[in-house]
Amino acid sequence: MYQAELFASLATLSAGVTYPKAELETAWKKVLFNQFHDILPGSSISQVYIDANSSWQEVEQVGTEILQQSLKVIADQISLPVPPQPDALPIVIFNSLNWQRSEVVSVSLPESGQNWAIYNLEGHQLPCQLGDNSTLLFLATDIPLYWLSRLLVMPSKSCHN
Repeated sequence: MYQAELFASLATLSAGVTYPKAELETAWKKVLFNQFHDILPGSSISQVYIDANSSWQEVEQVGTEILQQSLKVIADQISLPVPPQPDALPIVIFNSLNWQRSEVVSVSLPESGQNWAIYNLEGHQLPCQLGDNSTLLFLATDIPLYWLSRLLVMPSKSCHN
């Protein structure tokens, strides 16, 4: 919910989209209701937990939808530099924390059976690894913009299985 609110605010400020106030307020009320003292310690009957789980799932769905919509609106506002390869796809990574960080990122590949590479903004190819379910893993340092591109020739620095 924090990220949904944060990025919805940024999308409103950067692109002028309508802030999803009602949806967020309803979701937060469900979160707060499920913080009730009989639910948290486990002293309620089974039906209470069935209802609470259903409520948590609704909150998660609303938060995820708001977050995804907001990230798309913000990403659409980014003026992209020239890609390192003609067919390169931009990978925009958002950091919701108030400090720089580096994380291993998992990217869903648009097509399996291809050789893929990750490039930084300077056009340098980065080490990466194929993950499960047609994903590519790489270390995003200080969370800038990256590029995903097909490799025509398999260089020694490409991703490994």
